[in-house]
Amino acid sequence: NGIKFTNPTDVANRFNYYFVNIAEETLKQNKIYNTPPIIQNLPATTDNTLTSLRPTTPDEIGRTIQSLKNSTSSGIDEISSKILKTCADELISPLVKIVNMSMAEGTFPSKLKIAKVFPKHKQGDLQNISNYRPISLLSSVSKLIEKIVKVRLQEHLGQNQSLTDSQYGFVTGKSTTTALIDLAEYIIENIENGNTITSLYLDLSKAFDCLGHDLILAKLQNSGIQRTALKWFASYLKGRSQMVELKHTTRGFTSTVRSELVPTNRGVPQGSVLGPILFVLFINDFPEH
Repeated sequence: NGIKFTNPTDVANRFNYYFVNIAEETLKQNKIYNTPPIIQNLPATTDNTLTSLRPTTPDEIGRTIQSLKNSTSSGIDEISSKILKTCADELISPLVKIVNMSMAEGTFPSKLKIAKVFPKHKQGDLQNISNYRPISLLSSVSKLIEKIVKVRLQEHLGQNQSLTDSQYGFVTGKSTTTALIDLAEYIIENIENGNTITSLYLDLSKAFDCLGHDLILAKLQNSGIQRTALKWFASYLKGRSQMVELKHTTRGFTSTVRSELVPTNRGVPQGSVLGPILFVLFINDFPEH
């Protein structure tokens, strides 16, 4: 709005406010802000239910730790995946207890719901806040728990063939290349049969940011996720917050500046493990309409 901020803490708070409200502004522009989602009549797609999440084991925790990227970046807890890997032998036992308690109680640890966000310049004027995009860093322990839960969710969805064959994003064995190949074959086949082909291409702006939590949970329930398992996903999605961290240099001395914590009330966490599969589930029935 033409207002210039120079105090580092004010800049961090302004960035945080801007990033948190991107989804709300996008929804307002599309005239669907505060529109109640139609979730009450979603038909169940399977009679098979997942009511609880299978306990993990030391072996699974160990393998999952090693599957994490060997990164020195860390979330709000300052524990990087590299530290987890280095200290794996000492951490496996307590992590088994933490993960199993989380899944058994249907509660995601509140301390792991905080995202640390860095503004990354895209292009244009450095003084214009809209020329930055958020880079979100989550706790490595959070990603560990998410990987464990993702295995159980994918097993359930796979056993029930819940995901549409029309989905090519974030699905093992599929890609933009296979999508183009299948589309080309479909078009050629229909042209040869004398049919007219019409295609519509849409860009989902701020797709991960705009998802409503209640509708995500309704889609999960629709896919057979119930009781404690559903409670876990509700706990995972809700009650989240984020802060922006900046590096500030003055007189040759560099310090870290953090904004206030601000709640995030919609969307799936950027940079998360479960975000993509939850988005896929969110749009899973789109081809039917």
